[in-house]
Amino acid sequence: MPHEAAQPAGDVSPATDVSPASLRLAIARLARPAIDPGSLPFGEAEVDRTLGGGLMRGALHEVAPEAEGDAPVAGGFCAGILVRALAREKTKPILWIRHDLATVEDGAPYGPGLKALGLDVARILFVLASNANEVLDAMEHALRSATLAAVFGELRGNAKLDLRAPRRLALAAGHGATPALLLRLGAGEQLRAPVAAATRWRIAARASGDAPANGVGLPRMKADLIRNRRGSAASFSLEWRIHDRTFRIPALRERLAPPPVGRPHHAPAQAERRASA
Repeated sequence: MPHEAAQPAGDVSPATDVSPASLRLAIARLARPAIDPGSLPFGEAEVDRTLGGGLMRGALHEVAPEAEGDAPVAGGFCAGILVRALAREKTKPILWIRHDLATVEDGAPYGPGLKALGLDVARILFVLASNANEVLDAMEHALRSATLAAVFGELRGNAKLDLRAPRRLALAAGHGATPALLLRLGAGEQLRAPVAAATRWRIAARASGDAPANGVGLPRMKADLIRNRRGSAASFSLEWRIHDRTFRIPALRERLAPPPVGRPHHAPAQAERRASA
């Protein structure tokens, strides 16, 4: 008995009825999350404007020190972002995942110091990973949970990363609408490799601002934005304002040279000597 020609099931249209425009629309819908997770602003208008509103929340962001001696200020830059993430999400904690080599080389996070920067240490969950792969795997699982204000991973060493790992982190961040920060310490030439991060930052220390009496000035840094998915690269001089927990571009006040000492009363005597010559 001959077979009957197969018919489309239900209301599915034959492929020949699908227009290129409808295919492009369907692909675009699959490529972006259903809900825009929004941005995490820095609090400084110029920086946020360059970033298209702030750091993309459902994305991966890579941070590294400009030189080895800049590692502490690069960590402070990340800490400021985490402070702002906690302020946005009133009840969610952040997850901080450290490569154990970072603890060996740089020491453990110091609670009073984190608190001085504005971080609520009671809302930080710390995880110590034995190698880079564990750091990345823990970050990916945490991001997909969509239960955290941010996920922060620290990697120490110049081991080459498989490009698929950052891509998975970026996809997981988008899935959970959670910002992911990856701080890379001692990575050297590996920082030139392609990465699936929405932004890429290089941080260097700068002299702090004017200090109050018997105090310490506000921390300052140079932040080079060398990759920006939403706009162009840029470079900023930033100050972390601990009292209002925002990044600001500090006002550069011109330092005037002090007036010469003794010039006014010496001028007549010099004039007399020139006249008698």
